[in-house]
Amino acid sequence: MSILIEFAIENISIRKGKNMRIKSICVKLIAIGVAILMLNTPLLHSFASESTQTNTIGVSQWAIDEVNMASLYEIGYEGMYSNLKSDITNDELVNLAVNLYIKLNDNMDSEELVFKFQNKIITDTWKKEHDPQGLSTRKDVIEVLYNILKETVPDADGKDSVNYLLEAKILRGRGNRGLDLNSHCNREELLVMAKRAYEFVLRKTNRASKGYFYKIHGGKSDVYLLGSIHMADISIYPLEEKIEDAFNKADYIAVEADVSNLEDTTKYIQQKALFYDGTTIDKVLTPETFELYKEQVEQYGFEPEVYNVLKPWYAAMLLQNLSLQQYDYEAGLGIDLYFLLKSKNKKIIEIEGVKFQIDLLDNFSPEIQEMFLLDILLSIQNNDEGQSQSTEVMQYMLEVWRQGSEEELEKLVAVEGSEYYSEFSQLFWIQRNKNMTKRIVEYLKDNNKKTYFVIVGAGHLVGNSGVVKELLDQGYTVSQ
Repeated sequence: MSILIEFAIENISIRKGKNMRIKSICVKLIAIGVAILMLNTPLLHSFASESTQTNTIGVSQWAIDEVNMASLYEIGYEGMYSNLKSDITNDELVNLAVNLYIKLNDNMDSEELVFKFQNKIITDTWKKEHDPQGLSTRKDVIEVLYNILKETVPDADGKDSVNYLLEAKILRGRGNRGLDLNSHCNREELLVMAKRAYEFVLRKTNRASKGYFYKIHGGKSDVYLLGSIHMADISIYPLEEKIEDAFNKADYIAVEADVSNLEDTTKYIQQKALFYDGTTIDKVLTPETFELYKEQVEQYGFEPEVYNVLKPWYAAMLLQNLSLQQYDYEAGLGIDLYFLLKSKNKKIIEIEGVKFQIDLLDNFSPEIQEMFLLDILLSIQNNDEGQSQSTEVMQYMLEVWRQGSEEELEKLVAVEGSEYYSEFSQLFWIQRNKNMTKRIVEYLKDNNKKTYFVIVGAGHLVGNSGVVKELLDQGYTVSQ
């Protein structure tokens, strides 16, 4: 249970004068859903699901991120992620290779082709000396992975296997022991190399995500700009190599809000998310909206003592998050959190901060808050096929992000309708876009010739009022 939820339940209990009985699943879902925002603010990452993080007990520090990604890619079988320092057997290596080969060939279901590939890697690697229970060397792993690359990458055949994997950055040395090819390979090393091979193939075959990635020219310091999607699934990974390269050479990472550690702000969020003056949500909503809200929230097992004291903007974020969680969309797989967790040696800069974003939501007029909640309530209702509009939009948004289509993204974030929609657009998009542009210009004017890697919601970059257009209007050059 998060600090936030402990505070919330304690305060509600005191005011109600009785103990709260909340199902354990609801407690966790409140903690996850407290900060979701429609489309593109990063607060939801502060309650990212634990399912996106592999148990790192026993994992070497250098391997944690890559082993975690291997698990998310579902490389290998589940049992391989325990006893990671154990030497792998030849049988384990072959099984992982077959699994990887199938994944890289769009989950082919031809048993004949899979069996043929399995026999090929056994013959090419061990000739007639294959012992399934024998221990694999690092050289064995190289030969097996190279066989996969030959089958999946057009220009891989006919190369020296060791040099090819070195050039592809799949193989690296063991410190002062060099490549150490004749030593046994453990599970940790195999998973890391298999993960690198998987990403290498997807990038070489143009299947990596393009995203919305730009370099801004004309400043004294370098600025790379990446449009984020803050809730996603594993399908958006890996990213194109140029994005990772830009991040690796950056001195600073600038994000809307640093959501990697929110211990200091959870109490503030809790104070803003609930009514404390005796107001209940039914008093601020129309009867029609409240009945729809009550019907939806009770489906998740919430009691009136809880859902009646949630503010409409908080309730909207909670319900959208609960809906998307059912379809394996996770805040923990969002782009900004992905890079924040890799930013151990970089200075993190906040463009807005969590308090700014919470205040933005909390200060919306009652009409906008109800509009926001009603939109969510209508979007999460299932159609005849058992799927909601919210999940359909999410699927489409992920595909648009993978392709990097500016035109399609602009359609997705366009806000039309009543005067309240206009007010929402002005506060949520236009004014924030201007503030983000101002901060980026400050980075560009840094005389120290540093490199900035800036991540903001992708919706802030496109359109006539977007950050990219604002930078162009100020005389900067933008390239992709």
